[in-house]
Amino acid sequence: MELQSFIANSLLDMYAKCGSFELASSFLERSCDASVVTWTAMIGGCIQHGRLKEALRHFDKMLENEVEPNEVTFVNILKACSSLADLITGRLIYGFVVERHLCLQGPLGNAIIDMYGKCGGLQDAHHIFDGLHHRNVITWSAMMVAYSHNGFDEDALYLFQRMQHTDILPDKIILACALKACSTIVALEFGKLIHSHLLENDVMLDNKLLIELYAKCGCIEDACRAFDTSQKNSLATWNAIILGCCESCKFDRAKYYFDAMYEQGIKPNHMTLSCLLFFCSHMGLVTDGFSLFKEMSKQYHACPKLEHFVSLVHLLGGTGYMDEAKCLLATMPPGPGPVGYRSLLSQCKAHSQGTLGQQCFEHVASGDQREAAGYVLMSSIHIQPGSHEGEETEGLRKYVNAWKKPAKACIEVSGKVHSFSVKDECHPLIDDIHAKLRLLRVQIMAAGHMHGL
Repeated sequence: MELQSFIANSLLDMYAKCGSFELASSFLERSCDASVVTWTAMIGGCIQHGRLKEALRHFDKMLENEVEPNEVTFVNILKACSSLADLITGRLIYGFVVERHLCLQGPLGNAIIDMYGKCGGLQDAHHIFDGLHHRNVITWSAMMVAYSHNGFDEDALYLFQRMQHTDILPDKIILACALKACSTIVALEFGKLIHSHLLENDVMLDNKLLIELYAKCGCIEDACRAFDTSQKNSLATWNAIILGCCESCKFDRAKYYFDAMYEQGIKPNHMTLSCLLFFCSHMGLVTDGFSLFKEMSKQYHACPKLEHFVSLVHLLGGTGYMDEAKCLLATMPPGPGPVGYRSLLSQCKAHSQGTLGQQCFEHVASGDQREAAGYVLMSSIHIQPGSHEGEETEGLRKYVNAWKKPAKACIEVSGKVHSFSVKDECHPLIDDIHAKLRLLRVQIMAAGHMHGL
């Protein structure tokens, strides 16, 4: 019987992993005494082939059949919750784990941290991480990715620094995560240290990460050097260098890389074309922008998406073709949505188009009344203090409680990253900071500089 059970489980595992779910399901249904191994094999196969909800259904059936899941079962089903970003089910699974007093050290604890991180339960992930006495490289990696995934890049870098005080060496996932965090918060010196680590230890990562780091930190020459020294560049890497050049206003160089990419037989994708339309928009190249837009389908076999239409609207609006931009918004196949009208609204102030701006604002507000960007743009058109229209816009913003989340800036000093925002009073040394600012103001005025000039 044991041999027969082993063969049946092996066959089911093979069918599930190969994607033959009809045969796998047939074996499962005919099995009178399906064990935890049988059910886990089925669940694992479903997850491997992206049939995540089906995996959850099999887990429910397993419990209905009073088959007790083991650690491997829980690790698999937690992966399904992570991929689905299903926090509610993830919490239930964690509850099952706690009820069974299973050890969280190792793969199970790592899977729980990963699940909470991917599902937005960052505090829960942090709680599990702090409760583990023995952490391996996967544990640190899961927690770092959790911070980064939820936008807490400073915490991700702080965790990276903590890990450096242990005997655990970072793997490629951790190093990639740290580089992404450095790019996001513009921590150049920290990023350079990681780059040095890669070179010293002969660790190969996708050059796209280094290109993005240097480009976002304003070091476009270093970004180009990272690209040029790479032996093989993927399409994503080409896109990164083209976008980096565009954002650094190195448009001639962006065009050079695009031409070089095309000469090497690499076809651009939607991201590449978005970069080039961004380039045309900022250079005011209406003819080139329209030509590129038309070639997307014919030459590059890429169907224009909403982002491409919005770039074209921005190009037309930025060069004063307001009526044409409005006409494009009204006829574009995807439907403009708030994003399209917000793009045109952003151009109305420069071209004194108050009436058109009001029309765009109404479309933006109808999409999401509490989206603050539209109110900010509309207020900038009625910038004169005490203007009736400006007061109306401000009153409406307050009425619907539309607030823009304060932007956060970061500064890197002596290898440590500090963050702050407008009217931020949270720093423990805020009184000393204000005292220093007052002293600087006095010194500036003593040197003959007047405030506001």
